Amino acid sequence: NGRLQTLLDHCQNLRDQVTDVEVSNNELGSNHTAMVEQQMDPISKQVKINTDQLGIHEEHGLDMRAQLASIQATFADLSSDVNKINTSYGERIKSAETELDVQGADIDAAQTDLRALKSETMMSSTSLKLANEQVANLQEKLKKEFKTINI
Repeated sequence: NGRLQTLLDHCQNLRDQVTDVEVSNNELGSNHTAMVEQQMDPISKQVKINTDQLGIHEEHGLDMRAQLASIQATFADLSSDVNKINTSYGERIKSAETELDVQGADIDAAQTDLRALKSETMMSSTSLKLANEQVANLQEKLKKEFKTINI
């Protein structure tokens, strides 16, 4: 009987210790949970701030993409306009070069005509000098003839 009572007391003691351990465990769990929640609170707030900022950055990124698309469209339009202008000026330059070639040919023909006219003028001038000399010679002869007749 005494032994049985000792065993019962020992079992009760063990039950009390288990209860104490469970209470301590629960307190530790509660304390640990509170501590973790306390530590997680600023982290949660920072995560929310970061998430909000990420949303702002995503919106900014979308705005930037829209601006980039607009700039690219404007650049494409400008490139098209530049190509049209280059084509137009290229055609104008070719037309002007053709006109210059035609005018150059006209100038060459006019220079050839001028050289021919100059040559004819020189020949006419020479002929005129000869004719003047002949007239002068004839006048001299006529003067001599008239002197002879007058005498």
